[in-house]
Amino acid sequence: MRGQLQLGLWRVRYTRQLAARLASEDDPAALLLPELLPASVERITCKGIVIAGTEVVARRAAAKSGADRYPQTWWCLVHGEPLHADAEGRLHGAGRMAR
Repeated sequence: MRGQLQLGLWRVRYTRQLAARLASEDDPAALLLPELLPASVERITCKGIVIAGTEVVARRAAAKSGADRYPQTWWCLVHGEPLHADAEGRLHGAGRMAR
């Protein structure tokens, strides 16, 4: 599924949590998947991003009704310009030094 990945802080009571949304490229307000709240970026590689979180689905529209929670993991492929050869070498070299 192709879309626009949106990561942002969401205020829940007294804390802020990371929310992940996959929106349509044509209409950023239209969600392609239910948002993950709270979400966490688990891994970033040169090929993509892994985001884990919880999908919350309300059972009814009433404010005090219960909700079902489903753990989710998204693997997002990043499409962009290819790295120049020397920039890619520096990226891989930095990863080896950080270990």
